Amino acid sequence: MYLQPNQIEELKSEVTIHRILNFSSRTTRINCVLPGHTNDMSRDMYVDPNGHYFYCHKCKQGGDVIKLIQLTKNLSRGAAIDYLVTNYSSRNFELDSEELRQRDKILTEVLNFYRDCFNNSIEAQEYVSSRGWSAESFSKFGGYDSGEPLSKIFNVDVLLKHGLVTNYGSLRNTLENRIIFPQYNTTGYLVQLLGRSIDPTCKTKLIPLPCKDKQVFKFNNYLFNEPILSENPNYVFICEGQSDTYTLMELGVNAVGLSGNSNLYKHAYKFRHIPNIAILLDSDEPSQKRLPGETLQLLYKLKSLRSSSKVYIVDLPKLEGVKDVNDLKVKFGLTKQQVSKFKRTPAIDYLMSIYAKELNSHINLLPLLDDTNLSKFSELSGISIEALKYARAVASPI
Repeated sequence: MYLQPNQIEELKSEVTIHRILNFSSRTTRINCVLPGHTNDMSRDMYVDPNGHYFYCHKCKQGGDVIKLIQLTKNLSRGAAIDYLVTNYSSRNFELDSEELRQRDKILTEVLNFYRDCFNNSIEAQEYVSSRGWSAESFSKFGGYDSGEPLSKIFNVDVLLKHGLVTNYGSLRNTLENRIIFPQYNTTGYLVQLLGRSIDPTCKTKLIPLPCKDKQVFKFNNYLFNEPILSENPNYVFICEGQSDTYTLMELGVNAVGLSGNSNLYKHAYKFRHIPNIAILLDSDEPSQKRLPGETLQLLYKLKSLRSSSKVYIVDLPKLEGVKDVNDLKVKFGLTKQQVSKFKRTPAIDYLMSIYAKELNSHINLLPLLDDTNLSKFSELSGISIEALKYARAVASPI
């Protein structure tokens, strides 16, 4: 993640060393936590009262909170900044600069061109209809790269800079023969274009514009339909991918979508203010296998952000050939009212049912359970309430 110098200073002001090490802000002398010195109880490490700097008089090493993460986690400075933003910050440190505005401008112009291409392509419209979507609605939202050279209309250097064309011997549109999903950040800037192939034999179904030199524009840094979160909805569904999200959007349901291999908890700061969050991942084995871990990490992240959001796990109707929302819409039809009747289980109840069967991992869940839920978990797991209370007292959040 790229941050401007002033943003790095803001990050260091927000995330103090006391908070990282879980010490009172009044504490200034602690046992050293640096590698090779962690078992020494001589309290050689000094932390300034504001929690901005540390120094170990024995190790002769010191620095700011970023340096502390570098040393204790064995990370580069850039990776340490990313770790702090992901795990501790409640801020949205997206790049807000002239460069971002320039990207928004060129991508918007290209998207308008793609919309004209979509309106002139029977093939693209038929594909959209086959996915259960309205071609008329999609023409106002996305577009289609028909292969007509962008280089004949737009400046080639600008196209190359933003990954809109490739130059491997000859110029070609990056998203050729694909329908286009625009991806906006929370504040409404257009930061990415995602191309989904309409060719059923194509092995790479979805590709974003490449961002080799600008990590801030990588598509998995953003949720699909992210601007909906700035409207402060009471309820939002979190889906897996663009197709499911767009399916719910067309129905008038508030939804955002994960992109690529993006982890749910990394986006928690974006929806920490949403009262009700419903996680709706695919029902296939890979998605269901990762769901408990993703949910657990999300709850810890929301807790660290002091969020009062209620989180639910949504079950799709169990119908033959249906693994996601879009399948359901295409094969059986779907309405907004039907979506409102999907079974929802509180995330804590869901996790208790999972970890009661996986007792080698249950300690990870305990710090999230109050006494009432601890009693429920005792009944589910067969572990005495006394043992669980003891384990909860000594357990540390993952």
